[in-house]
Amino acid sequence: MTCLRAFAGPILALTLVAAAPVATTFNGIPFGKSEVISGVWFTNFENSRFLKCSGSDCDNLPLSEWAAIQCLPGICADLDVKARAASHQWNLNEAPDGGFNVRFVGRMGLQTYPSRYIGDGQHRVLIERILEVKKRAD
Repeated sequence: MTCLRAFAGPILALTLVAAAPVATTFNGIPFGKSEVISGVWFTNFENSRFLKCSGSDCDNLPLSEWAAIQCLPGICADLDVKARAASHQWNLNEAPDGGFNVRFVGRMGLQTYPSRYIGDGQHRVLIERILEVKKRAD
C-alpha cells in the first residue's frame, strides 16, 4: 500500500500535464487552447459564421466580432446534420437556414483577419466536437 501511494502522485501529475489542451495550427491558422465554447451560429445558402457569446450578449454585436468556421474532418457535416434535425429542414439540396444556439469543443483563432466579403467576421473558430445545437427563436 505504501509503494502505491509513493507512485500515485507523480503518475497523476504526469497524466494531467499530458492531457492539458494546447495551442495548435490548423490549415495554417494559429488557434488557442481547446475549450467548451457557446454562442450563435448563423447559416444560409451563402454564409456560415459563429459568434462566441452567451445570453443577451448575443444580440447586436458588430459583424467584425463574428468568426468564420473551420472544422476537423467530418465535424462540419455533423453540424449540418444536427442543424437540420433541430430545425426540421430535411431537404439535402438546400443548406440549413437560420440561427442556432450551439455549444462545442473547439478553439478560437489567435489572430484577426481582414473580412473577405461583406458580413464576414474578422475571427476564426475551429470546431473539434459538437455538443449541442438548438434552433434559435428569432
